[in-house]
Amino acid sequence: MEDAYIATRYLPREYSKEEAQEAIKLAHEVLKYRELH
Repeated sequence: MEDAYIATRYLPREYSKEEAQEAIKLAHEVLKYRELH
C-alpha cells in the first residue's frame, strides 16, 4: 500500500491528451455540482 502511494504521489507519469481532457471535464462537472448545492 505504501509503495502504491509513493508511486502515485512522487513518480512522474505522462498522460495522453484524451486522459487530460477527461480529467478536466470531470473537474468542471464537480465544480458545477458544488455550485448548485
